[in-house]
Amino acid sequence: MAFTDKNKLLAVLAVSVLLLLTPGLSEAKLSAEDAKAVWSRVAKATELNGLPFNVKEEKIPNAWVTNGSSVTVTTGLLQILDTQAELYGVLAHEAGHAKLDHYEDTVKRGVGLSV
Repeated sequence: MAFTDKNKLLAVLAVSVLLLLTPGLSEAKLSAEDAKAVWSRVAKATELNGLPFNVKEEKIPNAWVTNGSSVTVTTGLLQILDTQAELYGVLAHEAGHAKLDHYEDTVKRGVGLSV
């Protein structure tokens, strides 16, 4: 079945909600290892297993997709999030950008794309 952009977006949103409702998520501040584990689950659910994930040492909280070829979060973002559930939401949002090829559209418009 071919996914339309609307169907892809709805699928990513549905996965986001399911992951946010997952019981037993950590209540501690997040580490790079936590972030990698969360991305692994989001990537699997959104069929983005091959998309590399990076944690950048930077105080400014941010997350982004680069050219549909990688997802990056900053340590500043990990420090302000309280739960893995919050990070699931951020990473599912970034997965949506990757699935819908928003980076290419943004480059065409000459506009930055980040949270």
